[in-house]
Amino acid sequence: MKIIKYLSLIILLLISIDGLPQSLIIKNYRVYLGIAKKDNKEMIMLRRFNINNKDIILLLDPYNLDTKFSLAKDCNSIKLGFNEIENKFKQSPYFRLINESKKDAKSIQDAGITHCLPKETGVNLTIDLCPSKHHLNRKIFTAVLNTFQHIERPVPLAIAISGRWIKEHQKELLWLKELQKNGDINITWINHSLTHHYNKKLPLEKNFMLMNTTNVENEVLGNEQLMIQNGLEPSVFFRFPGLISNNELLSKIYDLGLICIGSDAWLAKGNAVHEGSIVLIHGNGNEGIGVSKFIELLLSKKTEEQNKSWLLLDLRKSLEDEYLSPEENVK
Repeated sequence: MKIIKYLSLIILLLISIDGLPQSLIIKNYRVYLGIAKKDNKEMIMLRRFNINNKDIILLLDPYNLDTKFSLAKDCNSIKLGFNEIENKFKQSPYFRLINESKKDAKSIQDAGITHCLPKETGVNLTIDLCPSKHHLNRKIFTAVLNTFQHIERPVPLAIAISGRWIKEHQKELLWLKELQKNGDINITWINHSLTHHYNKKLPLEKNFMLMNTTNVENEVLGNEQLMIQNGLEPSVFFRFPGLISNNELLSKIYDLGLICIGSDAWLAKGNAVHEGSIVLIHGNGNEGIGVSKFIELLLSKKTEEQNKSWLLLDLRKSLEDEYLSPEENVK
């Protein structure tokens, strides 16, 4: 095969309509931290792995929070510790977000970034796809498209996806990928853990990823690898199942280089929506009330939507706008 620059291009060439072909095998997927210079721009290395005998690096732009793939040989890179990387990029939105979310961490529920105040008016819609026996609730996607298709296209939204949902809902994942491929929506894929374990008999402090059997690295890296195998580009964001964590678990996620995303507006829980809210609804068919409430919100904002004074916001751009330091903003 002709050597090409980015794994995203490899995916375009190799991925079939139903996902990756059997010949595309990911090996030795691991955390790999450092700084890489690519096209005269310095980026942070997060992961390294081998795919079809090609050595690939997952890179992060710490200023706009975009991730991208590159062939390792195309990067001038150096492996560094996390503290050394932070010293170089400490004023970037990436590290400002990590440090802010550490300060705002709660003991059990909703740690991480829960709200942002971007330049534009609106909310950041996040849709969780936890494991479910139900079908994807397509109503929310059609409602969003019907509302915004002539206002902002592609419509930005973020989807927190679990590995078990990916494995059990391949046709519905394909439908989402087709919407993105056709330019209808622009999805930021949030890691929502591989297995998303839950036991209704356990208290919160021993549930979800706080179960004593949890292998945190496998939950995070295993899901990233599965996402890539299914043609999804992992973002730098992670959402805890059930929004449940503790300080020890939170630290492990940051050690893997990820930013934790919570929510100040879980609609099914009755939370109010404010400007800049990170709204949480479930699109996995388990929580119809949240979807209904968001559709009601869309209808209530019809006039503002039509004159573009209330929009769905791109999570990455919202966080970049709020956390870009004044020094970097003037560059």
